[in-house]
Amino acid sequence: MTVGGKEKHIVVILSSNLVCDNVANDYLVRLSKGRNTSFVLVASKPKQLLSLYPVLSQGKFDHLVVNGDSRYLVYDAVNYCRRLSSGLVHIYYINRNEELTSFYSCEAFGGSIKGQNSVSVEVDKLKLLSESVLLSFERLKAALEGKLIPKLKLDTDDQCSAFTTQNCIRRLGNLETLKQSSLALGEYQANQYSNWCILDDVSVPQLSSDKLSIRWPYYSDTGNQDCMLFDLQPVAEHPLVYASSCFDVNSLPRIRLPRFIMVGRKVPKLNFNQLKNKPPAIFVMSSYNKEQYILAAIWSVLMQTYENVRVEVVDDNSSDNSIGQIKLLLSLLPSLAKYVGFHQCTDNKGTYAIRNQVIAALEPNSIYYVNDADDISSAQRAKLQATLLSVPDVKANIGNIVRVDSNYRLLCFDDHIEHYGSASLCSTKSVHEDIGYYQSLKRGADTEFINRITRAWGANAFYWFHYPLLFQTFGKSNLTEDIYQLINNQLLENIVPRKLLKECFDKFHEQTTVEQMATLTPSNRCLLPSHYKELTDEFFVDKQRVEWADLLEVQFELTPIDLLKSKKEQGFAYIAGGNAESDFVLESGLEESQHDYIFLSNFFDPKKIIPKTDVHPHVYFESRGNLGISFVLVYQDAKGEQISHQFFWANHKMPVKMPAACESIKLGFRLQGAGSVEVKRICFTTLQKPE
Repeated sequence: MTVGGKEKHIVVILSSNLVCDNVANDYLVRLSKGRNTSFVLVASKPKQLLSLYPVLSQGKFDHLVVNGDSRYLVYDAVNYCRRLSSGLVHIYYINRNEELTSFYSCEAFGGSIKGQNSVSVEVDKLKLLSESVLLSFERLKAALEGKLIPKLKLDTDDQCSAFTTQNCIRRLGNLETLKQSSLALGEYQANQYSNWCILDDVSVPQLSSDKLSIRWPYYSDTGNQDCMLFDLQPVAEHPLVYASSCFDVNSLPRIRLPRFIMVGRKVPKLNFNQLKNKPPAIFVMSSYNKEQYILAAIWSVLMQTYENVRVEVVDDNSSDNSIGQIKLLLSLLPSLAKYVGFHQCTDNKGTYAIRNQVIAALEPNSIYYVNDADDISSAQRAKLQATLLSVPDVKANIGNIVRVDSNYRLLCFDDHIEHYGSASLCSTKSVHEDIGYYQSLKRGADTEFINRITRAWGANAFYWFHYPLLFQTFGKSNLTEDIYQLINNQLLENIVPRKLLKECFDKFHEQTTVEQMATLTPSNRCLLPSHYKELTDEFFVDKQRVEWADLLEVQFELTPIDLLKSKKEQGFAYIAGGNAESDFVLESGLEESQHDYIFLSNFFDPKKIIPKTDVHPHVYFESRGNLGISFVLVYQDAKGEQISHQFFWANHKMPVKMPAACESIKLGFRLQGAGSVEVKRICFTTLQKPE
């Protein structure tokens, strides 16, 4: 639904006092029918939604938020609304069943309600990005209930639920191990939670016999082209909660992890049944002074719903207690040692060198996930991305990322919360064996590698799944700190520092072939093309350790001056640029659908162009302009008759396929349509392998 040209989101917050009986469910279903709008249902208790699950499983709602704690229900709901696409957000807080009738009438006629304990408000989504608006709405709701915003100790009632996965429990041994651990999940210790919601491989929610835990499905098939996916994601603590008052002073937690909530979202249908073999899923985690975040990052891997998971942590010679934190976790929960590997470097290697080291050591059929030590993965990440890799032709995929501050509060960029995120990359070891590893830079190598994938296999080889898979903290030592600046909870972007880096990437791709990529980007060396010397020191871990390589050996080259010596074909003219004696510019007046050829007057001996017989030559044809142009080689036999010909695209290095019987070569250009182009050079090169 659009209102005044803006998309509309309807958010229904169900108080813990509201009982989802048949009447309530009927009203909620009627609200969802026939509405071209985004519909969000929010509740605090998973058990509250048991009778409503058939409606949820049919995809009647687009989003579900279950936060486990009624006191922070509105805070979490409005925070989630900030992640929606732009538009109007109409939020309804319903406290009593009898007020659902007025709510339904209100929405049907586009009005507002204010009952004894219920309230509605309509606000532009962009305004929700302001913390003051969020708190104002919560204070309004609290005033209606006659309560203050909570900031005291946990009540011993059944209102609070903790969230985990069955696979996490299996990795720990059992749920009791988690309950008795010295872990805090959010502001409360694990043993303070009386209720647990556990994501599991079940078809419908299952309530335990003691009614203290509920097993919730990974997803439900709506019967259409989508499914309802259920996931666990981190959220911020309430800004007015004093965490120190929540713990038993006689049993303070030794490890504190962020609070997680359960979310549901309608997404395109995926075939999870394709994952029958379940190859190893390895999370590659580099860490440098991430003591504050590293256990949260590891815990998010341990909660993965994918069965065959392990995290490999490599500490890049940190000066803080990052390794000590990992050792503490494994000492408290020894069973996790099977799923957590860690190593420490004796000097700084950099994120990408570490990543290469781990990937190169993986089993041949392994899937790997980029997950640095300040990133938290959603619980369904491994399963989702592994499923996407099973799609034909897909070599790598990413999801959206959500940037957060050190307290997991949402950060906005360009009026949005969820964004394209190369930091969530998932691929396989075999892809690197085909096209090489990450370039050993300090930052920015993710983008180069993704571009390399699409150049090698085409655009369909890389898939962007529009779903939040990674929550990335933004702070010191972040790999994107050179292009982002945080001001008033807004991330401001300045891509100028990366412009030269992109130019280096582009030149590297233009001058190499797919077949050469694996040789040019090894896993165990800091090897970079010599033109990367133009980059400033901030792009290198240690510029002194870089091995510079002129990777292409020129066997034969035609410059503009060489070309000017050849006779021009009738009907085409040279257009003098800055210097008529050194610039070779072609101009065409052909119609858009027409093409023609222009050939150089002299013929060339193949042995002059390719003097060695044991090399694989390539042509690099460099040009700039708006004329459709290709370089042409016509291969001729001893009698001067044509055997075959070959086209070479502009600004791409392509292999020469010369027939064995070729005795002479004719060089020229194929022109398409109208325009002009300046020919910079034509190089016949071979790969100069690094020693």
